[in-house]
Amino acid sequence: MLPLLRRSAKPNNNSQCGARGSHAPPAASIAPQQVTVSKPELLVPAPQAPEPQAPDPEPGVWTDRSTGLMWTKQDSGSSMSWNEAVSHSRDLRLGGYSDWRLPTIDELGALYDRSLPDRHIKGGIRLSGWWIWSATKEGSLSAWVFYFQSGIRRSLRADYSDLSRALCVRSAK
Repeated sequence: MLPLLRRSAKPNNNSQCGARGSHAPPAASIAPQQVTVSKPELLVPAPQAPEPQAPDPEPGVWTDRSTGLMWTKQDSGSSMSWNEAVSHSRDLRLGGYSDWRLPTIDELGALYDRSLPDRHIKGGIRLSGWWIWSATKEGSLSAWVFYFQSGIRRSLRADYSDLSRALCVRSAK
């Protein structure tokens, strides 16, 4: 409870209030009175702290906690065919791991976020090109690529080596 002082004054019945010749009631007619006002209680739920994310074990990787997948922080850096991309992922040794692979087309699609700037990819992953090979094959001569500029999925001949890169992934669990 907070004590407040309230001043009471005799009402001024002067209809000329504010006009020349009007005056406020004499100071002697104002008597202080103590009034108690209770402080209202606001029940607000405590804010929930975001779940802390453990740092990734190696600077060159990013772990997507929602999928349990660990990604390389950058693509292969040069254009390559699908077979070269598969070899690149198999030969990769990063973060103390050797079980890297090409992602499925759906895993690549889950990284796409149109609201993000530039390459529209989550996790701060750096892409040197727009097209990324997936492990998803179509027949014996083609494989799917993901286009990070617009989110398009497309099948390309596996021997096509212009523009497409490898981005590697592994299970973090």
